[in-house]
Amino acid sequence: MAEIHAVRLIVNFVFGKAFSLDGSLPECYKLRAYTYMMVAEAAKHFNFIKKAAVRNTSHEGVYP
Repeated sequence: MAEIHAVRLIVNFVFGKAFSLDGSLPECYKLRAYTYMMVAEAAKHFNFIKKAAVRNTSHEGVYP
């Protein structure tokens, strides 16, 4: 969860700063929503990989 939070902070900082100075709020929010979607998608894949890694390195029966 910490990784996702870090990514979200970076994304928010970069996109928030870059596009709110512009003054076009609708575009800013659209882009931010799209970015969050991408982050969520990446997080799902990351979680899947992490689970697979845990499953492959664990002893039988330790992890579900």
